Amino acid sequence: MKHLNLILATICCLALASCGKESKDSNDSNENVNVTLTPASTTIKGNLKEYFTVVDKSYTAKFEENGDFSRYIISIELERTDVPFKFDTEGVDPVGTVDEDVNGNFGIGIDIIDADGNIAISRSPKADGFYGVYDSDDLRDLFLLDSGETGRVRWIIREFTDYENKKFTFKVSSYLHMEKHSSGSSSSVNSDEDVTGGEMSEDTSSSSHWDSVLDAYEKYVNEYIAVYKKVQAGDASAYTKLASLTEKYQELGEQLENAEDEMTVSQMARLQKISAKLANAIQ
Repeated sequence: MKHLNLILATICCLALASCGKESKDSNDSNENVNVTLTPASTTIKGNLKEYFTVVDKSYTAKFEENGDFSRYIISIELERTDVPFKFDTEGVDPVGTVDEDVNGNFGIGIDIIDADGNIAISRSPKADGFYGVYDSDDLRDLFLLDSGETGRVRWIIREFTDYENKKFTFKVSSYLHMEKHSSGSSSSVNSDEDVTGGEMSEDTSSSSHWDSVLDAYEKYVNEYIAVYKKVQAGDASAYTKLASLTEKYQELGEQLENAEDEMTVSQMARLQKISAKLANAIQ
């Protein structure tokens, strides 16, 4: 399923958050170590590559304490080229925006490469929520840049704590999908990569599986938020509930794997609403 990765990524972050306090204690000795990143290429992959390039310099990830959790934030600078946009940027919003006035969606992703040349950490340009950019306004501001001006795109990267060697290279990727919701037709901007395929089906007759899956997802999120608030309030007994939530996560993962249909636009909007509720509660 094309939407499966988005939901699984969100739930995986829940599992990570569940053990966040213990992880923080075990990694105190090496978390607050500078992480440096240099671009493996200034060219952006995907169908926005002619409009933006990566500013060629060394970047340092910023370490932050966030309550019982810790994280790194990376900020990468992109420079606007002198190529005029071949599409109308009006109504083109970041991935995850679902509205009748939205004519398309776009995103920026990043692949972080370790010293052996392997992709260690990846953020898809199609992702939003936990695995998307830090602030969607970073993306919106890119379309406001004049030739030669620079903007930033930020991501939260907690996985840096798993690596002793904190020197990486990276490549930036992009995604753009144009869709006219008002007419019911869609068009994609040509690209040399598979980054434009339509992901939201309007065929509501073939989406019954997703209704029950989303019901289960919403129930899980509500339960997790309730337990999370108890933990934040200092209720030590609430930690025992996290084990059962992990089991439910596995069960929900199986349901997601077995869902055979594409989401409708309204179901995608519901998914975004549930994910936003979770993100707001945690942050």
